[in-house]
Amino acid sequence: MKGAILMLVLALPGAARAQALLRDSFDGTDGPVNGAIWHVTSGQWRIAGRRAYSDSAVFRADTRRTNFADVDVSFTVVNQGLTTGDGEPWHGVHMFLRRQSEFHTYYLSVNRRDNRALIKKKVPGGPSNGGTYYDLASASFPVPYGRAQRVLGRVRNNPDGSVGVTLYVDGRVIASAV
Repeated sequence: MKGAILMLVLALPGAARAQALLRDSFDGTDGPVNGAIWHVTSGQWRIAGRRAYSDSAVFRADTRRTNFADVDVSFTVVNQGLTTGDGEPWHGVHMFLRRQSEFHTYYLSVNRRDNRALIKKKVPGGPSNGGTYYDLASASFPVPYGRAQRVLGRVRNNPDGSVGVTLYVDGRVIASAV
């Protein structure tokens, strides 16, 4: 995907929301994104003019910090188009939430080649890199190429022990799952 991420914020829920746990405005020197906050596991991520971007067909970055609980994760993305490649329907923008390991994670997906938005859960055991993905929610979501989108993922522990995950784009709920 060709695109730019203008800012990424990881914040506490509710009354504490004003306290950002992690914020990156990408105002460093033009060049590779600094590894102090981020761990890039696939592709390239660069800063140019206070914007982070990747033109890699596959790009993955995790925060170095992994002890987040109930949080909102948000960023602004401008999708300039999906790069060529094998053209898989699931290609797009994916956000990992509650990533405990490569086998235990929730993930949100927007700007997919198939014009869907998804919430998934990965658990150990199965054909996908040692795990199995389960679709928890799905919605139609045509990719708005060339337009800035404010993406927010929210994850919460519920009193009954379940986990609630919600995907917002531009303040509108796109998909939600428990």
